[in-house]
Amino acid sequence: YAICTEVIKKKFMEGSEQVLSEEPKDEERHISAEITEFALELLEGSKDLKSAMNMLLMRIGKRFRLSAVSVREYSSKDIPELSYLWSNMEAPDTEGTASYISLEERRRIREDFRKNQILEISDIETLPKQSGLYGVYSTINAKAIYQCPFVSEGQVFGYIAYLDVKPREWTETEKQSLSLISRIISNYLGRELAYEKIARKIELMKSMDEVTGLLKYDKFKEVAQNLLNQSSPGMQYAIVSTDFANFKYFNEVYGFRNGDE
Repeated sequence: YAICTEVIKKKFMEGSEQVLSEEPKDEERHISAEITEFALELLEGSKDLKSAMNMLLMRIGKRFRLSAVSVREYSSKDIPELSYLWSNMEAPDTEGTASYISLEERRRIREDFRKNQILEISDIETLPKQSGLYGVYSTINAKAIYQCPFVSEGQVFGYIAYLDVKPREWTETEKQSLSLISRIISNYLGRELAYEKIARKIELMKSMDEVTGLLKYDKFKEVAQNLLNQSSPGMQYAIVSTDFANFKYFNEVYGFRNGDE
């Protein structure tokens, strides 16, 4: 990761030390190099993910003159839930807008993202009025959208959307910069997601019996006590247990592996 960081920094800082002219391309290149380096250093050194992401989205929004930047991650129900949001005073809240997209359309969009396609819209008025995307972005008054997927181990786990309340032609420099920033965020969030999966797996191994898949005794007591603490007066519970007599004989005759099965 550290090597990749330095390579990306080098690539995007090339030319940034030149004296900048007043041409838009030079200004865009300077902004691109600045925000890319800021993203790398901020996420790499941060111990507070929420604060770092909020600060990064604010910097992206202001430097690229956007109306809003939102980050969504897919839930277990395949719904893109809002994780982070920056918006200026022009842009309304985007919370809950994903509900306007049908399940079938969400799956189609996610499949497109799985192929690393990027959603680029200069003016949503060019979209079919009955489409879910038109419903979502017209509701929050967004006109131009540049949306990039988050991919980890070949699976799309979310996306970042750059929004403008006015129609906008995305320049090549902007698209390259925003796409790279998206990959940086994707790599960081994907790494955090992998850590969470490992932590959940370790916790599961500590709590569950490997052979039966049932709760271990200490975890069972914890769950049972929590259940009793939350129960209403008068509620009753029962515990059912079973045991096999002389099971040692089965293990000795057929082996412990068969006994476990």
